Amino acid sequence: MNSAKYNVYDSFLYKYKKFILAFTYTPGFNIQFIVDDMTKTFGLFPIMLTNISELNNKVNELLDDSKLRLETSVPGYYGQGILIYGINLPDHLMKFTIDLHLHFSLNLTNYLKLNPDSTNNDYNQLNNDIKNNKISKYYNVKNDPSMELNDQVFDKIIDFIEIKVYGKDYDSYSTKKLKEKKLSDSSNSSQSSSNSNSETEIDTDTESDTNSDLDLDSNFNSDYSSSSDSDLELDSDLDTELDTLYDTD
Repeated sequence: MNSAKYNVYDSFLYKYKKFILAFTYTPGFNIQFIVDDMTKTFGLFPIMLTNISELNNKVNELLDDSKLRLETSVPGYYGQGILIYGINLPDHLMKFTIDLHLHFSLNLTNYLKLNPDSTNNDYNQLNNDIKNNKISKYYNVKNDPSMELNDQVFDKIIDFIEIKVYGKDYDSYSTKKLKEKKLSDSSNSSQSSSNSNSETEIDTDTESDTNSDLDLDSNFNSDYSSSSDSDLELDSDLDTELDTLYDTD
């Protein structure tokens, strides 16, 4: 048999057939940087909200097309990834199910600074409207995103996917858990070294020592598609392999 390499996102699509990611944000926040990055990273189809009816129609059109592709067994195709984004995406008006919804919130001061014609009442109304959204995580942000925020968003998406894919084995394979373990091991090692040095009264505070105190594997900060911890070596017979590896019911 031929074997191929599939990452955890492919495994998610294989099981659920689609991934719909939603971003909402306070007006004034520059969401486009994160949209572009996540669209490229996960191969998502981006849709900006202009009209609820049009949004529903477009998403369901993409899902219908995806269903046809799945029925005809297009090689290497496991489902459709979609990213929708806008100011307000009330859950009860969506004619499809959002998998993961992240919200980026400006505080009042930044909102009024970036929207000089707006008022406190406008800000309060936005916050009331967003309560109709089924949000998984809030991010308190400034006017422009940073790479640190991008990394946090990426990590949240991967963690959500891994929870769904790994199921009961999440703690053993989760990238988040592996990071936490490595940080803990590094901290314990540093503490042990510090105690030992203190007892023998030997000063080893060198630049090389400092730089090696927190040395995370680079694959944790690289594109998920090249991560050995997120990738799954699966046989080309995906029906058998995925059902065997991941029991997430």
